[in-house]
Amino acid sequence: MKKFQLPTQSHGFYTVLLLIVMTFWGSLYISNRVLLAAMPVLVVLFFRFFFGGLVLLAVSKALHLEMIHREDLPLMLFLGLIGYFLSNALLTVCTKLTSASLSSLLNSMNPLFIMLFAYLILGEKITPRRIALIVLAILGAAIIIGAPGANINLLGILCALGSICFWSVASILMKRLSKKYHPMVITAYGQGIAGIASLIGGGIQLASGQEMHFSAVIVFNILFISLFCTALSHMLWNLCMAHEDASRCASFYPIQPMVSMIFGFLLLHEEMTASFLLGSAIIIVSVALNSLPEKKKKAPL
Repeated sequence: MKKFQLPTQSHGFYTVLLLIVMTFWGSLYISNRVLLAAMPVLVVLFFRFFFGGLVLLAVSKALHLEMIHREDLPLMLFLGLIGYFLSNALLTVCTKLTSASLSSLLNSMNPLFIMLFAYLILGEKITPRRIALIVLAILGAAIIIGAPGANINLLGILCALGSICFWSVASILMKRLSKKYHPMVITAYGQGIAGIASLIGGGIQLASGQEMHFSAVIVFNILFISLFCTALSHMLWNLCMAHEDASRCASFYPIQPMVSMIFGFLLLHEEMTASFLLGSAIIIVSVALNSLPEKKKKAPL
């Protein structure tokens, strides 16, 4: 089996990968609108994670990459259940109990939580500059999303915070695990585990009487979210997390609502507002500044 070694690339290379990841994750909200109208939530998650994981596992086998060792399987099971399955399920519950806008805004707080857990678990430094840029990007996302409305549900907010914590911890632990295994293998196992959990939950939803139907549009969106929004994007995320500081990777999160709004404008003919343009400009400035290397302090003479 091939032993994974991190490629030597510039910060610019991983910046491009992170932009690709956030673009796919932002477009996921558009495809989910189509799919959730045709099938239960956990069935959608099943298609995302099972087929995404299956493709990555097949490619990993074809490339003869080293598989997860038996002693690491309990950790991998934990990451698959909390990082992929439970975090996504809780975020969906939040959206149902509150609103899509409030859910998106809460999800934009991921960078702060990932930065905190990176400090606690990995010992990564928290710099004032990085905190300021992340807060600036979250402000941009808040401007884009606008007021969450009056539908504020305490249980929904708690579900969102739980989702963020689970995903943040899982991302940090996967970063540590990536020193031993290729990110593609880690992603394949995690998504496969989440796919099995989603199959059980989706089966219960269908048995309770919830319906599902298929069409050419539905099949296209299933393939899109499985291959691009899940398999490819999560593998690239783990690759970036393996090479870059976790807090820097997380600072790209607020790009998601911006991308989602752009696709909504292009595909669903939604209105392009002044608040969107202002919020987008703030996010772009924040991400651009965060992509620049921080100045190192000069050693005293």
